[in-house]
Amino acid sequence: MAFSEYKDYMAGELEDFFGIKIYEHEDLFTNFKPSGKNYVSLQEDVKDMLSRIKISKSETY
Repeated sequence: MAFSEYKDYMAGELEDFFGIKIYEHEDLFTNFKPSGKNYVSLQEDVKDMLSRIKISKSETY
């Protein structure tokens, strides 16, 4: 599934869809370790996801 298909989902919807748990006050990308390969489109998607998570968290407070 392409990022564009679920980029507007709320955190709770993503949890259900992917079968994961998103913890409050956790930065999902703190321990991200790049492989050294250049994945420009993936890097842009990760930035978009991070901004969407921040927006989603601000909507719940």
